[in-house]
Amino acid sequence: MPINPAKSMADKQTKKTFNLNAVIDGRIISGFVSFSPAPQPGILTEIARLDAERILVEAVRKSIATGRL
Repeated sequence: MPINPAKSMADKQTKKTFNLNAVIDGRIISGFVSFSPAPQPGILTEIARLDAERILVEAVRKSIATGRL
């Protein structure tokens, strides 16, 4: 059976990594977040980046509140 290149490309896993910077309590926090599979290009990628930034801010604030940072 011949391999359909379009199908194998669609099945291929993709990954998108964002370099995030956030200001929390007057300090700049930098980090990397990866999404796999990658979001669709365009507005969905921007929404994923904003959500990743929100998650980063929440995680750092929670760590500060519990005394881990």
